[in-house]
Amino acid sequence: MSNLGTNSAAAVERAAPVSVAVPEPRAEAEGALFAGRRTWLPTFFFVTGGHKCGTSWLSWMIDSHPQVVCRSAGRFLGVQGSSEKWLNRKKMHEWGSFHTVAESWLAGVGDDEIELAMRRAMIEAVMMLRTPVGVRAVGDKTPMFYLREAPKLKKLFPEATLTAIIRDGRDACVSHAFHMLRREEPGAWEDDAAFAAARAHHVDGTGPAAPLFNDAVVRHTAENWRTTARGSLTARDTFGSNYIGLRYEDLLVDPAPHLTRVFEAIGVDASEKTVAKCVEANSFEAKSGGRKPGEADPDSFVRKGGAGDWKNHFGDAERAAFKDVAGDELVALGYEQDGNW
Repeated sequence: MSNLGTNSAAAVERAAPVSVAVPEPRAEAEGALFAGRRTWLPTFFFVTGGHKCGTSWLSWMIDSHPQVVCRSAGRFLGVQGSSEKWLNRKKMHEWGSFHTVAESWLAGVGDDEIELAMRRAMIEAVMMLRTPVGVRAVGDKTPMFYLREAPKLKKLFPEATLTAIIRDGRDACVSHAFHMLRREEPGAWEDDAAFAAARAHHVDGTGPAAPLFNDAVVRHTAENWRTTARGSLTARDTFGSNYIGLRYEDLLVDPAPHLTRVFEAIGVDASEKTVAKCVEANSFEAKSGGRKPGEADPDSFVRKGGAGDWKNHFGDAERAAFKDVAGDELVALGYEQDGNW
């Protein structure tokens, strides 16, 4: 599989221009789907993180770069129907058993290697479908699953950069609750009346005071956050120097240096001017329709844009539930010094 990474990198070096204007949409003429792809292949990269930890904001900034396409969310690994299920291994083996194939194309190659190469090729093909010719880097942002499946992703794309963003799990819990209330998806609430009361008060602003979440919601969200927090450590060790770990709280202070790291890693223009444009185009004010960070709109995907909101919604019961599920990970990642919070 190392040849796949080498070939991809070499193609970028041979064919990618030093600077690329904002690409025009690809033509729909006959044969346009694969036009130019024999001599051009971009760098592939992936973006992930915990649910409601800022992955969308990060991917928006990356996608604003004129040499980059970063789409959401391919879910190429770890979910029902993902790329692990795209290949009929039995039929592949039958094809590979023909002596002409086995003695030429597949000499010294095992079934596992063939399957890996084919799965990567299928993922690449999907990522390239709507990628204009000339783009230097193309990536997919899928929260959670690339952290859970980091070793599989590394086997498929050994040369790729994996950028992961993490956030204080308690703030992620609050953001998740507002997200589900806004979308009217009870999810883990398991209590329709409690869900309706929470939405009426916290989103519609029409009902009496009600808890933002119940014990089941806190525990469900904490479990997801714990999984991704642990996954970020595994992904860091798996991808090594190709892993970029970011914190949502650091991006809030100044996203520019962190975005610069990502652009440098995927081999595109990382000049101060380009980075500033990507940051400005995706600021909280720009994405929220003019609100300042901290000015909340509970009925918006871009809700508040701050850190520490958990303190406004966690009582003793919520603290105890989160500590029970993910307290150790909160300390391990440096969000608390110990369990006394």
